[in-house]
Amino acid sequence: MGCCSSNQEEAKSPRGARRENPRPPRPQREAPRNPARGGGNRPNAVPYYGTLDKIEKIIPDTMTGEGIKQTEAFTVDLTEDQYKKWKDQFWETRAEGSEWVWNILKEAVDLQADEAKELLKNNDIKYESRLGMKMCYDQTGKSYVLPPAIINEPVGYGEDLEKKRLEEVKAPKDEKTLTLILRNASKFDDDEVEISDHSTVLELKEKYADLKDVDNIK
Repeated sequence: MGCCSSNQEEAKSPRGARRENPRPPRPQREAPRNPARGGGNRPNAVPYYGTLDKIEKIIPDTMTGEGIKQTEAFTVDLTEDQYKKWKDQFWETRAEGSEWVWNILKEAVDLQADEAKELLKNNDIKYESRLGMKMCYDQTGKSYVLPPAIINEPVGYGEDLEKKRLEEVKAPKDEKTLTLILRNASKFDDDEVEISDHSTVLELKEKYADLKDVDNIK
C-alpha cells in the first residue's frame, strides 16, 4: 500500500509547478521578401533638397526631349552645381526595386531617345507609351518612377532666374546719369565716363577698366 501511495503522489503535479517539457515557442514569421528587390541593403539616405523627387517648376504647354525621353519642360530654383548634386542624391537613394534595373535606367537617361529605347528593350524593361521613361517596369511588374528633372535638363537654373529678376528691377525714379572726367596721372590724358549716381566706386572702376582695356584699376 505504501508503494502504491508513493506512485500516486509522484504522478500529481503541484499547482503552480513548472512543467519539465513545456510547449516549444511558436516560431516567428519572417516578412516576405520581394524577389525584384535586388538592392535591399542600400541605405535610404536623407533627401538632399526637401522633397527629393519634386524640384521642377513645370512650364505650361511646353515639352522637352524626344521619343521615350519627352517630358514637360521645367525650370529649377537650384544652381547648376546644386542640380548635379541633387541628381547624384536621387540615384543614391533608390532603395525600392532592383539595383540592377536602376543602373540600367541611369545609363539610359544619358543616351539619345532611340538608344535609350533599345537599351530598355534589350534588358526587358517596359515603359508606359504615354509617359515614356517617367514610368518603367521590370520583369516582375515592379514600377520605377523617374521625374522629368532626371530624364532631361532644365531650361533654366536658379542663378539664371535670379539674374533675370535683378534685370527686371527698375532703377529708382530719382536716378541721374553723371559724366565724370577721369585723369590718368602718368599720361596726363582725360577720359569721360558716364555712370549712374547710384553706382558704387567698384562699378566705376570696372567701367573705367573696360574703357582703358585693362584688367584692373587700383
